[in-house]
Amino acid sequence: MLYASICVVDRVFTIVYSLVSETPMCAANNSFVFFFFLMVRLPPRSTLSSSSAASDVYKRQHWWFVVYIVAVFTLAVAYLTWMIFHTQVQRVINLQKKEIELVKKQLEMGNETVLTIAKTVDAKDVRTSQHSERVAEYSVLIAKELGFDEKSCEDLKKAALLHDIGKIGIPDRILNKPGKLTDEEYGIMKSHVTKGAEILKSFTIVDHVEEGALYHHERYDGKGYVHGLKGEEIPINARIIGIADTFDAMTANRVYRKQLDMTYVIQELKNGRGTQFDPGLVDVMLGLIDNGKIDICSLYKEHTHTCLLYTSPSPRDGLLSRMPSSA
Repeated sequence: MLYASICVVDRVFTIVYSLVSETPMCAANNSFVFFFFLMVRLPPRSTLSSSSAASDVYKRQHWWFVVYIVAVFTLAVAYLTWMIFHTQVQRVINLQKKEIELVKKQLEMGNETVLTIAKTVDAKDVRTSQHSERVAEYSVLIAKELGFDEKSCEDLKKAALLHDIGKIGIPDRILNKPGKLTDEEYGIMKSHVTKGAEILKSFTIVDHVEEGALYHHERYDGKGYVHGLKGEEIPINARIIGIADTFDAMTANRVYRKQLDMTYVIQELKNGRGTQFDPGLVDVMLGLIDNGKIDICSLYKEHTHTCLLYTSPSPRDGLLSRMPSSA
């Protein structure tokens, strides 16, 4: 680019000079010949200094050479400046691309780590397979209804996936006991929330991830565990995970019982409004069931009657309005 620019300037100045000073074009056609012809044609300035007229001639002929040199120098400086700037900008862009790629890889690794941990927890009880994934799915559906942004939904999803991580520290004999737990065993089972919070307190990939593990068994009326928080004292993410966790516990097979009838589940959600659950979240959860965003048929594959009952034939017909009166 620099060479081409200099060639253009060279050609323009040599042609113009040949026209103005009557320099032969054969000399003007070649810059090296042109300069040689110019320097030879111009006598030393010392011989012209005695004559004012001769000095004027010298100036008239020599200014083309000065302008030429200044133009070439200016182009060279401009080109070198552009090259330095372009190189620096390209270097910054490349560094930013590498950083973005690194962040993407870290996020992917973080997502894979979270999912792997969640599956590890669920694997301790074969009858609660994919429990954490379903709780995360329900939690995100609720969050979207509440207007959470994308990042907040993603953080909530990861927190929900890890809400039961403390069960890693619960003995299998208690976790998988088919009968009723003794008071001592129940006390050990309740410790999974503090164990989970302790595990996650240094988990910096997700903001406030330990809150989901620590507070998802708190109740809106303050009668939950382990801190007895009530109402708005309970972090919103924990309140969301809490109702999603309870819903999945009722609609999935557990080690100690089969999944509960959907009519009973809905009534339990209503009964828990303002006591176990945040009233606003109960309304959101029932709305998700009513509008079909929570797929009841996928939860009750073996119960055709339940699937038909909670499958709306028309977008205008609510599911809850067709519940049996005995509910």
